[in-house]
Amino acid sequence: TYITFPIYSGITFNNISSYVGIQAGIAASGKRDNTITTSINGIASSENQLGNLSILLPDFGIRAGLILKLSNKLNLHAKYYQGLINIFDKETSLSDFTWRTQQFTVGIRFSIRNTNDCGTCPAWRT
Repeated sequence: TYITFPIYSGITFNNISSYVGIQAGIAASGKRDNTITTSINGIASSENQLGNLSILLPDFGIRAGLILKLSNKLNLHAKYYQGLINIFDKETSLSDFTWRTQQFTVGIRFSIRNTNDCGTCPAWRT
């Protein structure tokens, strides 16, 4: 689980908005299931243990996305994130494995109030 801090800028043309920027993140938690197998006198036994992931802090990368406005209350949203830092800790794992974070998200946004009609909302009147 990561806590992320995106900074981005975008442009809107008609009903499509696009944005690009950077994102930094830190791992809030991360566990993995380890299976340990032991063999005594030819008899093998396995045990599952929960261990920490061998990841480094922080994560940093590039984020980009598109927002398609379907109505004043409904939008489709797609975003992509590509980490630039190898977050796999080579010292504790003794491995040359490279692990960079990648994320692709698709979603629907729904506004409770009409975003183009703030002048008629009672809370926005002066």
